[in-house]
This record gives sequence, structure tokens and C-alpha cells, in this order.
Amino acid sequence: MSLKGKRVAVLAENLYQEMELWVPYYRLKEAGAAVKVIGTGTAKTYTSKHGYPVTVDAAADEVKAKDFDAVVIPGGYAPDLMRRSTAMVGLVREAYQQGKVVAAICHAGWMLCSAGVLKGKTATCFHAIKDDMVHAGARYVDEEVVVDGNLITSRKPDDLPAFCREIVHNAHVVQELRQQGAIFVEELHEVPEGATVIFSAHGVSPEVFAQAEAKRLRVIDATCPLVTKVHNEAVRYAREGRTIFLIGHDGHDEVIGTRGEAPDRIVLVGSEAEAEAVEVPDPEHVAVITQTTLSVDDTRGVLEGLKRRFPRLKMPHKDDICYATQNRQTAVKALARVAELILVIGSDNSSNSTRLREVAEACGRPAYLIDDVTEIQPTWLQGPKVVGITSGASAPEHLVQALVGFFRAHGVETVEEIEVVEEDVRFALPSELMAVQPRATA
Repeated sequence: MSLKGKRVAVLAENLYQEMELWVPYYRLKEAGAAVKVIGTGTAKTYTSKHGYPVTVDAAADEVKAKDFDAVVIPGGYAPDLMRRSTAMVGLVREAYQQGKVVAAICHAGWMLCSAGVLKGKTATCFHAIKDDMVHAGARYVDEEVVVDGNLITSRKPDDLPAFCREIVHNAHVVQELRQQGAIFVEELHEVPEGATVIFSAHGVSPEVFAQAEAKRLRVIDATCPLVTKVHNEAVRYAREGRTIFLIGHDGHDEVIGTRGEAPDRIVLVGSEAEAEAVEVPDPEHVAVITQTTLSVDDTRGVLEGLKRRFPRLKMPHKDDICYATQNRQTAVKALARVAELILVIGSDNSSNSTRLREVAEACGRPAYLIDDVTEIQPTWLQGPKVVGITSGASAPEHLVQALVGFFRAHGVETVEEIEVVEEDVRFALPSELMAVQPRATA
């Protein structure tokens, strides 16, 4: 994915961790970004934990957040020195508030604490500073990379491949939308009173709708109809006095919104082990709903465990599973029967895209998750005669066509489509947008 025209600041101070500075630095330059090293102003050259020097391009008080599309904060002991610089802390805070990508790895979480940008955010860091992150308002998770809005966090040098992929992807996509006028926010207090706000496809809780009404915001509700169906089921089961098992991933936006419909009634069950251990006040009066972006395969084991333990479990009349998620996994299994290599277009932080790669690998095929055609490695193509292409449910079609075009340009003459299910489901635009669509003229 090209970052040509994008500007990135990489922060530096003495005792920085070499790999956590130089790997993102060169990866971003390779992607076409203009990368500047920004120091605290105490020196022109800083040395790493092991004595490797880096010369800065400017001091933090000589630049502004508006000068950059992303800010990368390496770890080591440097963040403890960085956070003593009011200008550098201010740079991080302003970049975050302006919707720029802010990426922090390892001990760089300290800078996020000092910048005051962690309240209500899901994030990770080096385990030793977990308590600092939590006390600053973060919800800590132990994962190689965590993306929450425009904030990207990782734990240690081993996480650098995933960390860099997310920086490159988000710097491209977020900036593209920002250039079209979009402003990204995580909380409604960031939205001016009377403004227009769009709720994403994952949905939000009733509390968020109430906050929007109190601020007199014009709401465009882009919640997926399948998610709305799950919300309605949660409300109905709660009114019946049932305990509701929600099969899903803790911290996922959709799960957060669904739990908000009946917080006192919903119990999250994320694994087969949890299904075996969960206890409820009245085992005769229970129901189950699922996160829509999981597939039938993803939920089967958990659901079977719940049905075995709670024979009177109430279930929705129709599946909650997103048809696009399930159909793509079914298609990948068919693809794996004829392709020797499978490429999945999607982001690392997309659960359904990651699952497609895992399904392909479970079928015995090498598979790679890529943001776009620029991430293809020539070594992958040495040997396979047939390459399968698929994409996550929300990946733009033009990325798929660009990948097909890549293979055509390299001499591929035969391109076949495999259709295992005809998708005839169509969702209308949100009613608020339908009202402003241009009318067709005779």
C-alpha cells in the first residue's frame, strides 16, 4: 500500500530501542512516506540503549501536529525522557485529537498516559507498564497489535511486523477519508453540538443514542441491519427476564454496543471453555445471541456446549451470522481444493479477514493476509501454478480487481470465479442518506 505524499513523525530520545525506531522508519519510507525524526530538543543526536545514534530532523517545539499524518513512538527507556518534554507530549496529544494515526510500541505507552489519550481506549503495551495504562483509563489486552480508532499499540519488538502493517494501512485509509471531509472520533463529547455524526456498521448502545440526542446531533445510523436484529433480540429476551449468552469477542465494537442493550442481563461467552464454566441464576430461563461477524464454524463449539448444558436454551428464529462472513469462509474452503496458494485482501485488525486466512491454512494451503497488491512477496509465487484470491467482507472491490490486474500483467491468461452461494441480499442506505439522494429524471 503506497504512502506517497504522507508525512510521518518518528519520535526519539536517548535510550530508545533500536528495532522499534528503525524498523518502522524504513518500513514507512519503503511505503513512500516522508519520514522525519523528531526529538525533544535536548540534543541533535540521540543514542539507543546499545549506543546506536539517530540524528533528528527537528525538535518537538519546531513542528506542529498538522504537519504530519501519523506519529510513531518507539519504546526502550526513551519514552520516560520524552514525557518530560511538554512540547513532545503536546505533539502526541494534538495529533491524536486531530484524528492522526498515533502508534506506540512497548514502553511508549508511557507517552500515551502522559498525553491523556487512553481514557476508554483498548490498548496493549509491555507488560511491566500495564498498570500505568489501566490507571490512565485504558482497557488492556495482551495482543501483538491493537487498533482502536486512530490509536495503534503493540507490546514488544517481536510484534513489529504486525505493528508496521497497521501503521501503513491506517495512515492510508484514515487519511483518504479525512481528505474527503471525514473527522474520526471515539466519544460523542468530541463532536460539536448540533453537528452530524455517523454511527458505524458495528452499532452503538442506547446510551450513545441518548447522548447524541442530548447534544442535538443529526445522527446517520449506518448500523448493519443484521446487527440491529441482534440488538432487538437482546431487548426481547431481556423483557422476558432471561439471562442472555452473547457469543463474541470481548472488546469488539459490535459486542460493546449489543451489551449496552441489556447490560444486567447479557453474559459474554467467548470460548468453549467459558461455555462449560458459565453459571446463571436460572438455567431454565436463558437465551443466546451471537456477534454477527463470526461464522457458523466459529460459534459451533460454543453453541453446542451451551445447548448441552442448558437444554431449554432459547435461540433466535433465524441465524445472527453475517451472510457475507459465512459465505466467504465457505468459498475459501472450495478455493482451497483447486488453488495452491491463497491471498486474502483485508486488514490484520479485521476479524473476518484474519479468519479467512486461518480457514485456508486449516485446509492445508499457504495463505497470506495483505492490505493490497503492493504487499505481495515474489517468493510466495515461486512454485504455485494456481493462486486463489478472496477478501474480507468490507474490503473494497477495487483492491480485488487491482490484484487480478497484477496477475494479468504478469502473464496470467486464465481467471475464473468460484461462486458457492449467490448473494442476493441487498441493504438500503440509511434513511437519512436516502432523503438526500438525487432523484432520477425521466
